[in-house]
Amino acid sequence: MFAEIKNIKSEKSDLRKFGITIGVILLVIAGFLFWKEKESFQIILAIGITLFIAGIVKPNILKP
Repeated sequence: MFAEIKNIKSEKSDLRKFGITIGVILLVIAGFLFWKEKESFQIILAIGITLFIAGIVKPNILKP
């Protein structure tokens, strides 16, 4: 399992794409939960914003 983790692409551009993609997906889910008036949207929103900003500003912290 550790060998598989080490083989994951971890170039800066790949990490940036990952952070932005997952961040946007979580932001869309948070928007849906907000629309449905579920309180859990706050947690998903915080994680989504964190991943999105990390993907843009410092993608290296997303390294496995």
